Amino acid sequence: MLEADDAAKEIAREHDEIDRLSVLISMLSAGDERDAHVHKACVRFAVHVHAEEKHLHQAMRRHVPDGVNLVEAQRTRDHAVIRTIEYCGLRDVEPDERDVLVGQLVVGIQDHVERYDAYLLPALIRACPLAESRRVGELLRAGLQAVREKVKISSGSERDPADAESASEESHHRRLRGLFHHHHGSGADQPSADHRGYAA
Repeated sequence: MLEADDAAKEIAREHDEIDRLSVLISMLSAGDERDAHVHKACVRFAVHVHAEEKHLHQAMRRHVPDGVNLVEAQRTRDHAVIRTIEYCGLRDVEPDERDVLVGQLVVGIQDHVERYDAYLLPALIRACPLAESRRVGELLRAGLQAVREKVKISSGSERDPADAESASEESHHRRLRGLFHHHHGSGADQPSADHRGYAA
């Protein structure tokens, strides 16, 4: 099983931070403050999912019973949230539709955290050999840090969310699109014309 201070702890820490952002967003009304937190949550979630797919999913495929199917099901749900994130980055979205998108983003993030905490991480903890525990944890930490540096965000919550509302916002969204399209293939995760975010 995984040691408590390795992969499971790394993912749990990330989940706590992202979930706190989603709860805060759900409590705010439309405006600059909510927009700043939405932007931060979009970046954090995209970086987080990228690291999970690149490192954690490999261990799940190898060691968890039916891991291949579990991973593919989770990828489908996560990439619905990524498409919502792409829509959140559009500037010509009507206010009412943006409210819907923000709600879908919150639901998608919370669903991700709940599914991992309730099913995926416990399954991995039970199945993963001790020999891999530190390797998986180290890869996750290194992978998260490398991608954070690539998209130029802080790993902690000390940054003022208002700083996210700047001229660099569009550049951040371009980096995130490039991150996922490079990793999964061109066009695979482009938002479809009739898509409106998270698919339950």
